[in-house]
Amino acid sequence: MDAAKLATETFNLDKNVKGKYFFSITNNLDNGYMTTGGEAYQTQQVEITTNFFSGSLGGFVRAVHHEFVHVFQRAVLGYVSSVTHARREYFAHLDSVYNSDLPAASTAQISFWKSRIPYYLKEMQKIYQVPAK
Repeated sequence: MDAAKLATETFNLDKNVKGKYFFSITNNLDNGYMTTGGEAYQTQQVEITTNFFSGSLGGFVRAVHHEFVHVFQRAVLGYVSSVTHARREYFAHLDSVYNSDLPAASTAQISFWKSRIPYYLKEMQKIYQVPAK
């Protein structure tokens, strides 16, 4: 948790959501390494698994930033429904890849986030019934 707090302070990752979240540590998450949860317009829990504290600094900072995008989406914008899930992930992954204010991540980490962007775009097309090209 100290690593997440240090990354947050060093790179000002919570500049738009100060006071709208808290960190917690868990030994296992079924859906990956980090997750954000909470009700719309309320304080959000950013949960991090203990096995995530490895890899590049840039990848770690970008992953923490990704969760802060979700904190903003949920606590400030009120996006919590399953309908908005694909949209929330699409924008969080996009920002994780292209945010130039964050340290560089490994090619593998960037490739992973890039690979998820088309998936969430397709999910949004299904939800909003937009014909695929």
